[in-house]
Amino acid sequence: MKSLRLKTAIGVLGVGAVILASTAVGFAASPNTLKAGTTVKAALKKGTDMTFDGTINGLSVTVSCTSFTGSGKIPSGKPYKMNLAAPPKIGGCTVSGFSATIVTNQDNGKWTLSVTKTSPYTLTLTMPKDGAVFTSALVSGCKITAAPDGPVGIAGSYNGKNTDTVTNAPIPTSASGCTSSTASTSATVVFTPKPGAPPF
Repeated sequence: MKSLRLKTAIGVLGVGAVILASTAVGFAASPNTLKAGTTVKAALKKGTDMTFDGTINGLSVTVSCTSFTGSGKIPSGKPYKMNLAAPPKIGGCTVSGFSATIVTNQDNGKWTLSVTKTSPYTLTLTMPKDGAVFTSALVSGCKITAAPDGPVGIAGSYNGKNTDTVTNAPIPTSASGCTSSTASTSATVVFTPKPGAPPF
């Protein structure tokens, strides 16, 4: 009788262990399940802006933009880096009540997205040399170029699901018609469909 009770207790404990193990796996970060060739789109989190803080002619300014969009296709294999299909588009920008324009390009190379292999994940959007140009009616004739000396990585914190949070990431700048030498950007970007945990 004691033997039967012991066997029953062991069986119950074994089932409990399996259930706990299965639950733990269910709450772990889900790996990427997107097929190679799937197009992943990026856009600002609903209700948020992308901002750029810097100086123009020695005065501090903040540029706010309501739109940031980009996309890329999942490469084959287990990649931790992918090329954007085209330069991201940034729109709806204003600075001190004046309209502003940010034009991106890939004249000197592709824009790329890369992610670290282990948590906490860092997601980096790399801009090619001279990859973006800012102009505004705020200062007539002023043209500010981002990444004048070479590619620049804009790093953020990736949650392993679908959201990248960039906080005051530095961007070197140069200018003509005004002065500017550096800026920083902040944004919360959401990816669709969800890429999940690395690799892409």
